[in-house]
Amino acid sequence: MSDKMKLALDRINNKQGKIEESDRIDFCHTHFAELSIVPSGIANKYPLNINFDELPHRIYRFKDDLTEIINGNAYSYYLNLAKQVYQEVGHRKAATPMMLMSRFESLRPGYYGSKGAVLIANTLIGLFINTRILTVVKSYPLQSINYIQEVLVPETAMRLIFEDIGGNSSLETARNIMIASSDFGDYVHNCDNE
Repeated sequence: MSDKMKLALDRINNKQGKIEESDRIDFCHTHFAELSIVPSGIANKYPLNINFDELPHRIYRFKDDLTEIINGNAYSYYLNLAKQVYQEVGHRKAATPMMLMSRFESLRPGYYGSKGAVLIANTLIGLFINTRILTVVKSYPLQSINYIQEVLVPETAMRLIFEDIGGNSSLETARNIMIASSDFGDYVHNCDNE
């Protein structure tokens, strides 16, 4: 039994008969992850250990590529996706929390998990918002912070994964790995695991 499973079981055992539904759900999620998500991720060679301290330096190397996306000089799958949503439902509705949550699944940073998402976003804010490279005009129709979350975070995660797999395939392959490895990342590299 893994340490996470032992901890989840200990939490339930310490409730002394007052187990809540949320405790059961947490335990079942941990159990499912340990029996299915993690072994599947290991079989697919998703990293159990990531040097998160190194990520900002790796992200800085993508600054030129990401600036080209911001300036409209390079293709971005995620920018096209965001613009499509804004055109279909309108600017106001597309920016609502419910609409953002509906797109969340496709924007997760793969096996980098929520820990990676936070680090990537913070690094990108420093690179592009604090330096005024990403402006309200350039991020339109998205707000600058939404542009970071919906376009630049997944574009960056895709490039990190592309590097991780040797840089010999395509960004499309990296995007497919990012999508397939998101549950693994959400479990293994979660901010709550600190």
